[in-house]
Amino acid sequence: MNTEPFFSNIDSELLKQGSVRDYLGLVPVWSKIARKLEPNLSGAIGSYRGLEAVLFIYYLETEHVPKSLNQANAFRDFFRYMEALIEYYLHHLLEVTPCYGSRLLKGNGRDVEIKFTSVTTVNGLYQFYRGTCRRAGMLSSNWVLDDAVVKIIEPICSKYSAGIKNLIHLIEQKVLAKEESIKPEKLFLDKEIANLFDAIFTPNELKAYINKTLYADSELEYYASACASVCSLRAEQGYDSKANLAQHLEAYITANKKNWPYFGALKEIKDTEPFLSLLDDCFQLLQLYDSRKLSELELLLARKNIKQLMQMKATAFKRVVLGNSDYETGRFRLLLDMASILEGADVKAFLESLLGYHQTIMSRRSAAPMVILDEGNLRVLSKVYISDETILLDSILDNSPWKNGYYINTSASIYKQLKGEK
Repeated sequence: MNTEPFFSNIDSELLKQGSVRDYLGLVPVWSKIARKLEPNLSGAIGSYRGLEAVLFIYYLETEHVPKSLNQANAFRDFFRYMEALIEYYLHHLLEVTPCYGSRLLKGNGRDVEIKFTSVTTVNGLYQFYRGTCRRAGMLSSNWVLDDAVVKIIEPICSKYSAGIKNLIHLIEQKVLAKEESIKPEKLFLDKEIANLFDAIFTPNELKAYINKTLYADSELEYYASACASVCSLRAEQGYDSKANLAQHLEAYITANKKNWPYFGALKEIKDTEPFLSLLDDCFQLLQLYDSRKLSELELLLARKNIKQLMQMKATAFKRVVLGNSDYETGRFRLLLDMASILEGADVKAFLESLLGYHQTIMSRRSAAPMVILDEGNLRVLSKVYISDETILLDSILDNSPWKNGYYINTSASIYKQLKGEK
């Protein structure tokens, strides 16, 4: 089970719901690093159909949403209703996997009511898939839809204008009434609306457009195909290999394309991952040492074999980041400070710095820290999923730990879907 960090950007509205999965604020860090190999996709993306959904929603916003829904935050509300309807349509009518957060849909029948004030399926398209569309150029930096998409969708919507009219009218009523739930089953009883959704999501025109856009760079398309091949090979051969996904990927590409121009980017990821994994390992250890002296954890991590490997990971991270203008952000500077402290072999100062860094991250979210130091004792205020001490120490002692294999899996999955592979 993968828990953190992840390759995507933060949705401030979701953070208000108390999300703490990125408790070390590594999201923008991984975004910066991973974008050199996967410039478009977010790690949470599971289906190319979510990209189709975002394009459809933005077409409606551009061409059909009335002025009453173009004021204040009304478009956000419109998007939320559309997201609920599309996720429901994919699962219950098209019988394919929803794009994000399918627990609610899979756990209920067709009469499910989706409430927007609770944790539901209705977040993923807005938080993750929109960004992918914009990074890939399907939406401009100002969220303007690509003309090529308009040319695909416009004839469909013209043919099913009755469905468009009914859909917009029903959602407008709900938005203006400030209703905070929707029962999609009732809306899809309208055959005009059901036919409209079929016409958008059943043909392959949008799929072909997305495929062409995501893989405009042939070398990055090769990368995605290599991810797919490596993931398939690992599945066939079992998952007990000592090599991690990135090591398998590098070996595969080296054997098949020795002059691949992105080897440097892959090396940057491999050199930075151990330190970022180390931060997560140490933070989980801080949680395990609840009500104990920080000095106890310091003694554990100050053992020669452990400390030397921690220093090596900090040095490798600094080697990648220092002097690289791509990483000149406040977040990276904070990480560099921690790496320098650790490189200097001061374990106590490193742990104190990690606690301070975490508090800074949570403070920026207007949230309380999860762990604090109280007169030398660690005190846990809220918990996340944590491994046991043995597993965490094994990870620290691993020269190449890899907690972020899913970004390779994401690239592989989307590539296979778009290419029609299983």
